[in-house]
Amino acid sequence: MQPGRDLTVAARRSLYYAQKRLAKRGVRTDRERLDLQIAAHCLRQRGLREVAVLLQTAAGEPEATSFGQSCFRLAGASQAMVEAAEAFDRARLKATTFAQAPGLLWGCVLVDSERARPLVEEHLLEAIRAVSASGRLAQLTLLADLIDHEESLAEGRARMTALPRFDPATNLLRATVESTGFAYDPSVAAALAIMSGADSATLLPDRRIDRSITRPTPALAGPDIGLVPALLDLLTPPDLDGWPLELTDDMYELRVSDVLNRWLEALVGIAAEVGAPLVQLMPWPAGFDSALSIRFDVDRPASPTQVARLLHTMSEELGAIPATWYCIPGLDHEARALPVLQQANQELGVHCREPEEARAGMGITCHSAPTSRYWLGARHLAEAERRGADHAELLTALLDVPGPVWLATEKRATKTLATPLLFPLEGSTADSDLSFFNARIDHFRSLLGRGGHAIISTHNDIEPSLLAEVLKRERAEGMWIATVGDVVRRIRELRTPGTVVFTGRGLRSSVPIKDVVIRTHLPSGRVDFSCDLSPNADTALGMF
Repeated sequence: MQPGRDLTVAARRSLYYAQKRLAKRGVRTDRERLDLQIAAHCLRQRGLREVAVLLQTAAGEPEATSFGQSCFRLAGASQAMVEAAEAFDRARLKATTFAQAPGLLWGCVLVDSERARPLVEEHLLEAIRAVSASGRLAQLTLLADLIDHEESLAEGRARMTALPRFDPATNLLRATVESTGFAYDPSVAAALAIMSGADSATLLPDRRIDRSITRPTPALAGPDIGLVPALLDLLTPPDLDGWPLELTDDMYELRVSDVLNRWLEALVGIAAEVGAPLVQLMPWPAGFDSALSIRFDVDRPASPTQVARLLHTMSEELGAIPATWYCIPGLDHEARALPVLQQANQELGVHCREPEEARAGMGITCHSAPTSRYWLGARHLAEAERRGADHAELLTALLDVPGPVWLATEKRATKTLATPLLFPLEGSTADSDLSFFNARIDHFRSLLGRGGHAIISTHNDIEPSLLAEVLKRERAEGMWIATVGDVVRRIRELRTPGTVVFTGRGLRSSVPIKDVVIRTHLPSGRVDFSCDLSPNADTALGMF
């Protein structure tokens, strides 16, 4: 594989995943810290300072102005080998030593390049040929690039871009030649970035959203921006240009309810001016003020026993099992979980790797692995509707309840409803506590406090005690515990145009709907009452 456009794509994708991983988990070991220091040092040496800053900022790590001596300590080698490297002991140091702990050779070069020269000449090329892990291969290749060791550099580049280590389907390097997982090491991203020859502006990854996204404020509905444009702006999923959408906190701050509340204020004012009441159908059954669902993405290995433990946990904590299980079609994870889920009469959906995997009558979520095409904005929602999916996701703004989105190119609303932003329980497979969920707890509680629909998202291998902890802590009175599908069905029944109509004598529904809360806004205040709606009779509104 020759340097060029493909390497630039590979560098961008590797940088994206490297900084995403660093932002989620930081650096947890000495080897990880050294890998980041090597990557940042080499990027700066090659004029890619902005890329180095991206990685170090994501990890919360300062720039290491001088780290030569610390390379020995951070290399992850035995004390005997550290002492041999510090003494430049050629008799005890082998190519396999540096293949297992490249930091030792880095330390030699940075501490005293002249004394290190014999070690480099004798072992660098062989170490590159002997190394297995892509991260260590990248460290040695970066060292060859730094000291202009041409033969070793050519070998390192060739091995990094050779199949099957380099996966052309994802433009990512596998962790090892035999691995099915990918290498998210900063050193890999740095080596690809330098090999590509691209500048920082080209390399820096972003969310590639084709329109500006601004935080909604009352100004959005002011004299310069009307209520309709403000609402459509939030409800319009962007067209993404092939880059994964990163779920960030600013998405939770883009609240559709901020604009809808302005609409409600305007309509209540108009009704008061003409002396008429304004009737509003509330989303939840009588007695409930908000809704909670639990979503499981079945994309990790888990035994049937683990799945059964999760079902038991929800039953114990909630007295019900308000879960929807989104499975990747055809994978072993699905096959192992399905018998348990079907026996427990669980609601099933599809965890899509491609938009085309959407299935009629089933809800869909999007798989975020590098081998998948994660949420593609408008395309995902349009394809979900075309294939008859029950519901899909809107990830660029926070809906309070499921609802349609606006397809700008077609100038219409979707029939398939989109669900509110998920609240992930964990940020990675390595998480063992609720730190990731707790970082968004204010948004979670605010949504429920506004009467919204909160979806806790997790995976089929989550430790049940973590789920039990969050359910015990966050469950409250007045919270409707329901599956995602049940919530979507109720919203569809209540809010699909033409389903509930005013006949002149009262309200009539084309389908039976139980326990409907009708809120009437009057000049003197608002009044709530509940009733059942029926296709066979009008429900009188006594306050008319």
